Amino acid sequence: MSRYLKINAILLAAIVVWLAVTFLTTAFNIGPRYYYESSDRGAAWAEYPSKGRNFDMIEMQFKSYAIQNETAKLRRTTKKPWWNPWEYYSLMTHRRWTVPYMVPSEHPNSSFTLLHKSETLSDRVN
Repeated sequence: MSRYLKINAILLAAIVVWLAVTFLTTAFNIGPRYYYESSDRGAAWAEYPSKGRNFDMIEMQFKSYAIQNETAKLRRTTKKPWWNPWEYYSLMTHRRWTVPYMVPSEHPNSSFTLLHKSETLSDRVN
């Protein structure tokens, strides 16, 4: 009887560990993020492919911005992740990497970007 209890305890522990690992690796993983700004620093956008916000949406939003700001160009503010072998295919084939790189603004003008480390939400509102 104690042999079956040990097997059940091991099986239960394995299931708990499997569930914990599955939850932790999927619940907090939002996938890669890519950031863009206009060359005049008037607008910024974020691409979240795993959330359905893809590069086509960024291009469409930039085109609507460019109607009012004719001299603005779309610029990528995310560096190429050469260190990540899972991105190599994307680096060679995806249109996002043909967008010229620009150093990101310290405070991008966008509702899609995260707050700067030294900034609080009240700083944005005021």
